Amino acid sequence: MPRFSDEQIRAIVTRPTVPRVIDFPGRPEIKIAVKCLDDVELDGCRIEAQRRIRDLAKKRQWEAKEVMEIDPVLMERFVEREVILRAFFDPDTVQSEKPIPFFANETELVQLGSVGVTDLMEVYNENQEWQNPSVSLSEEEEEELIERLGKAQSAEATLTGIALITLRRLLISSAKRLSDYRTGRSSTSSSSAAPTPSG
Repeated sequence: MPRFSDEQIRAIVTRPTVPRVIDFPGRPEIKIAVKCLDDVELDGCRIEAQRRIRDLAKKRQWEAKEVMEIDPVLMERFVEREVILRAFFDPDTVQSEKPIPFFANETELVQLGSVGVTDLMEVYNENQEWQNPSVSLSEEEEEELIERLGKAQSAEATLTGIALITLRRLLISSAKRLSDYRTGRSSTSSSSAAPTPSG
Protein backbone atom coordinates (compact mmCIF):
# COMPACT_ATOMS: atom_id res chain seq x y z
CA MET A 1 0.00 0.00 0.00
CA PRO A 2 1.48 3.39 -0.99
CA ARG A 3 2.67 5.51 1.88
CA PHE A 4 1.82 8.78 0.18
CA SER A 5 -1.70 9.90 -0.64
CA ASP A 6 -2.22 12.63 -3.23
CA GLU A 7 -2.95 15.01 -0.37
CA GLN A 8 0.34 14.15 1.33
CA ILE A 9 2.26 14.63 -1.92
CA ARG A 10 0.78 18.12 -2.17
CA ALA A 11 1.66 18.71 1.48
CA ILE A 12 5.29 17.69 0.94
CA VAL A 13 5.58 19.92 -2.12
CA THR A 14 3.78 23.00 -0.85
CA ARG A 15 4.67 22.79 2.87
CA PRO A 16 1.29 24.21 3.93
CA THR A 17 0.90 26.21 7.10
CA VAL A 18 -2.86 25.67 7.24
CA PRO A 19 -3.72 23.59 10.31
CA ARG A 20 -5.09 20.07 9.84
CA VAL A 21 -8.27 19.11 11.73
CA ILE A 22 -7.98 15.81 13.62
CA ASP A 23 -9.45 14.02 16.64
CA PHE A 24 -8.42 15.20 20.08
CA PRO A 25 -6.25 12.43 21.64
CA GLY A 26 -8.53 9.88 23.30
CA ARG A 27 -11.64 11.96 22.55
CA PRO A 28 -12.72 11.32 18.93
CA GLU A 29 -15.91 13.32 19.49
CA ILE A 30 -13.78 16.46 19.97
CA LYS A 31 -11.92 17.97 17.01
CA ILE A 32 -8.73 19.99 17.22
CA ALA A 33 -6.69 21.73 14.53
CA VAL A 34 -2.90 21.39 14.51
CA LYS A 35 -0.30 23.14 12.39
CA CYS A 36 3.45 22.77 11.94
CA LEU A 37 5.42 25.58 13.53
CA ASP A 38 8.26 27.08 11.51
CA ASP A 39 11.76 27.59 12.88
CA VAL A 40 11.06 31.15 14.02
CA GLU A 41 8.00 30.01 15.95
CA LEU A 42 9.93 27.14 17.54
CA ASP A 43 12.69 29.57 18.52
CA GLY A 44 10.00 31.68 20.15
CA CYS A 45 8.85 28.66 22.16
CA ARG A 46 12.37 28.07 23.47
CA ILE A 47 12.94 31.74 24.27
CA GLU A 48 9.65 31.95 26.15
CA ALA A 49 10.52 28.80 28.12
CA GLN A 50 13.87 30.34 29.09
CA ARG A 51 12.17 33.57 30.13
CA ARG A 52 9.73 31.67 32.32
CA ILE A 53 12.54 29.78 34.04
CA ARG A 54 14.36 33.05 34.66
CA ASP A 55 11.20 34.62 36.10
CA LEU A 56 10.57 31.58 38.29
CA ALA A 57 14.12 31.71 39.62
CA LYS A 58 13.86 35.45 40.28
CA LYS A 59 10.59 34.99 42.16
CA ARG A 60 12.19 32.40 44.45
CA GLN A 61 15.46 34.35 44.67
CA TRP A 62 17.41 31.52 43.07
CA GLU A 63 19.79 31.32 40.17
CA ALA A 64 18.26 29.94 36.97
CA LYS A 65 20.76 27.05 36.97
CA GLU A 66 19.57 26.10 40.47
CA VAL A 67 16.03 25.73 39.14
CA MET A 68 17.33 23.45 36.39
CA GLU A 69 19.33 21.38 38.88
CA ILE A 70 16.20 20.78 40.95
CA ASP A 71 14.08 19.88 37.90
CA PRO A 72 16.25 18.99 34.86
CA VAL A 73 13.25 18.45 32.55
CA LEU A 74 11.52 21.73 33.44
CA MET A 75 12.78 23.45 30.29
CA GLU A 76 11.48 20.62 28.10
CA ARG A 77 8.05 20.80 29.75
CA PHE A 78 7.88 24.57 29.31
CA VAL A 79 8.88 24.29 25.64
CA GLU A 80 6.27 21.59 25.01
CA ARG A 81 3.56 23.73 26.57
CA GLU A 82 4.55 26.67 24.40
CA VAL A 83 4.47 24.47 21.29
CA ILE A 84 0.97 23.26 22.16
CA LEU A 85 -0.27 26.77 22.89
CA ARG A 86 0.97 27.98 19.49
CA ALA A 87 0.23 24.94 17.31
CA PHE A 88 -3.31 23.90 18.28
CA PHE A 89 -6.45 25.80 17.32
CA ASP A 90 -10.22 25.73 17.57
CA PRO A 91 -11.21 23.92 14.33
CA ASP A 92 -14.30 26.09 13.89
CA THR A 93 -12.15 29.21 13.46
CA VAL A 94 -9.19 27.64 11.68
CA GLN A 95 -10.14 29.07 8.28
CA SER A 96 -10.49 32.61 9.61
CA GLU A 97 -7.80 35.28 9.44
CA LYS A 98 -7.24 34.97 13.19
CA PRO A 99 -7.85 31.38 14.32
CA ILE A 100 -8.55 31.02 18.03
CA PRO A 101 -6.02 28.95 20.01
CA PHE A 102 -7.53 25.73 21.35
CA PHE A 103 -6.03 26.42 24.79
CA ALA A 104 -6.51 29.88 26.23
CA ASN A 105 -3.46 29.75 28.50
CA GLU A 106 -0.89 27.52 30.14
CA THR A 107 -3.13 26.95 33.17
CA GLU A 108 -5.43 24.83 31.00
CA LEU A 109 -2.44 22.70 29.95
CA VAL A 110 -1.32 22.26 33.54
CA GLN A 111 -4.81 21.06 34.40
CA LEU A 112 -4.63 18.65 31.47
CA GLY A 113 -1.68 16.96 33.18
CA SER A 114 1.61 15.56 31.93
CA VAL A 115 -0.06 12.62 30.14
CA GLY A 116 -2.34 14.98 28.21
CA VAL A 117 0.59 17.19 27.22
CA THR A 118 2.59 14.14 26.10
CA ASP A 119 -0.34 12.94 23.98
CA LEU A 120 -0.66 16.34 22.32
CA MET A 121 3.07 16.48 21.58
CA GLU A 122 2.79 13.06 19.94
CA VAL A 123 -0.04 14.45 17.82
CA TYR A 124 2.11 17.47 16.92
CA ASN A 125 5.09 15.31 15.95
CA GLU A 126 2.87 12.95 13.93
CA ASN A 127 1.48 15.94 12.06
CA GLN A 128 4.99 17.11 11.20
CA GLU A 129 5.78 13.64 9.85
CA TRP A 130 2.49 13.59 7.94
CA GLN A 131 3.19 16.91 6.26
CA ASN A 132 6.89 16.47 5.60
CA PRO A 133 8.15 12.89 6.01
CA SER A 134 11.32 13.54 3.99
CA VAL A 135 13.56 13.19 7.03
CA SER A 136 12.79 9.49 7.39
CA LEU A 137 12.27 8.11 3.88
CA SER A 138 13.57 4.64 3.12
CA GLU A 139 14.88 3.91 -0.39
CA GLU A 140 11.62 2.20 -1.29
CA GLU A 141 9.63 5.20 -0.07
CA GLU A 142 11.88 7.58 -1.98
CA GLU A 143 11.28 5.58 -5.16
CA GLU A 144 7.55 5.68 -4.56
CA LEU A 145 7.65 9.44 -4.06
CA ILE A 146 9.73 9.88 -7.22
CA GLU A 147 7.26 7.78 -9.19
CA ARG A 148 4.27 9.72 -7.86
CA LEU A 149 5.93 13.08 -8.54
CA GLY A 150 6.85 11.92 -12.05
CA LYS A 151 3.16 11.64 -12.85
CA ALA A 152 2.52 15.29 -12.00
CA GLN A 153 1.14 17.57 -14.73
CA SER A 154 4.14 19.90 -14.55
CA ALA A 155 7.32 18.35 -13.17
CA GLU A 156 9.19 21.66 -13.15
CA ALA A 157 6.52 23.42 -11.11
CA THR A 158 6.29 20.44 -8.77
CA LEU A 159 10.03 20.24 -8.11
CA THR A 160 10.29 23.99 -7.51
CA GLY A 161 8.24 23.67 -4.35
CA ILE A 162 10.04 20.71 -2.78
CA ALA A 163 12.04 21.31 0.37
CA LEU A 164 15.82 21.29 -0.21
CA ILE A 165 16.53 18.20 1.88
CA THR A 166 13.81 16.26 0.08
CA LEU A 167 15.07 17.37 -3.33
CA ARG A 168 18.65 16.43 -2.41
CA ARG A 169 17.66 12.93 -1.32
CA LEU A 170 15.49 12.43 -4.39
CA LEU A 171 18.41 13.46 -6.60
CA ILE A 172 20.76 11.02 -4.83
CA SER A 173 18.24 8.21 -5.20
CA SER A 174 17.57 8.99 -8.87
CA ALA A 175 21.29 9.23 -9.69
CA LYS A 176 21.94 5.88 -8.02
CA ARG A 177 19.12 4.18 -9.92
CA LEU A 178 20.36 5.66 -13.22
CA SER A 179 23.90 4.49 -12.50
CA ASP A 180 22.66 1.00 -11.64
CA TYR A 181 20.59 0.90 -14.82
CA ARG A 182 23.58 1.85 -17.00
CA THR A 183 25.91 -0.69 -15.36
CA GLY A 184 23.31 -3.46 -15.22
CA ARG A 185 23.35 -3.69 -11.41
CA SER A 186 20.29 -4.07 -9.23
CA SER A 187 18.87 -0.84 -7.82
CA THR A 188 17.68 -2.47 -4.60
CA SER A 189 20.81 -1.93 -2.50
CA SER A 190 20.17 -0.28 0.83
CA SER A 191 22.88 2.38 0.67
CA SER A 192 21.60 4.56 -2.15
CA ALA A 193 19.58 6.89 0.02
CA ALA A 194 22.39 7.77 2.44
CA PRO A 195 22.57 11.54 2.89
CA THR A 196 25.68 13.47 1.96
CA PRO A 197 27.79 15.07 4.74
CA SER A 198 26.11 18.40 3.94
CA GLY A 199 22.61 17.13 4.48
